Amino acid sequence: MESLVFTGFHGTGKTIVARLLSARKNLELVDLEEIKKDYNILNARTEFLDRLDNKEKIYTLDNEYIKDEDFRNKIKQKAKVVYLKGSPYTIYNNLEHEFKNHNFNESNFTEKNILEMCNKMEPIYLELSSFTINIDYKKIENVFSNALAIYNYVNKIHCHIYFK
Repeated sequence: MESLVFTGFHGTGKTIVARLLSARKNLELVDLEEIKKDYNILNARTEFLDRLDNKEKIYTLDNEYIKDEDFRNKIKQKAKVVYLKGSPYTIYNNLEHEFKNHNFNESNFTEKNILEMCNKMEPIYLELSSFTINIDYKKIENVFSNALAIYNYVNKIHCHIYFK
């Protein structure tokens, strides 16, 4: 089994997709945000990397952690990373009703600020990722289908469809 780590900017659906995939494959979901509640940031990173050794889980990772190059390299050695990529417009629309949950306030929650953050993080996401799923103009079911196909591909699970 190969571990999958879902990452992407806030509002791209990584946690939802990871939850759906972990439920479908009957695997535990490990979210670095949940680990962070019990540890400080440095210890949370170490704990996350330790848990990443367990190949029977699905993982999620937010953007504040992947700025550290050493941390990214350790993740790439242990897992395949799926980047859920959305345009700033899509991310803005997805976050519009819950921006306070993602460290934004009304004064800095603008399309321009989202664009700047996306442009800053995009090269890091691309360098980290093994696979990219573009979420623009897609329902979550379609993004999940892509994630399931990646999981099956990475783990060499062949699916056969029979038609009558």
